[in-house]
Amino acid sequence: MKGGNRGAVVEPGAPEKSLLVRALRHEGDVKMPPGKKMDEAKIAAVEKWVKDGMAMPEKYRKGQAAGGGSLGVSSAEAGAAAGGEERAVGAECD
Repeated sequence: MKGGNRGAVVEPGAPEKSLLVRALRHEGDVKMPPGKKMDEAKIAAVEKWVKDGMAMPEKYRKGQAAGGGSLGVSSAEAGAAAGGEERAVGAECD
């Protein structure tokens, strides 16, 4: 995945290189979410997902959320949320 001026947000298989994981852990200048750090179990789940190659669960590849509705986020909306870049995480799921 192409990143911004800091590089790629994640590298599949390499959570130790992931800007996303560092931000979730509140390591460095970018903290996600701002303020209170996420629960360690949730951070560990993201780390495992990155380590395992960031595979999109089948139910989401088909555009269906757990409740049967669509994810409801287009690549343009995802890009706008990512600062205007069309190819944000999940953009290829349209």
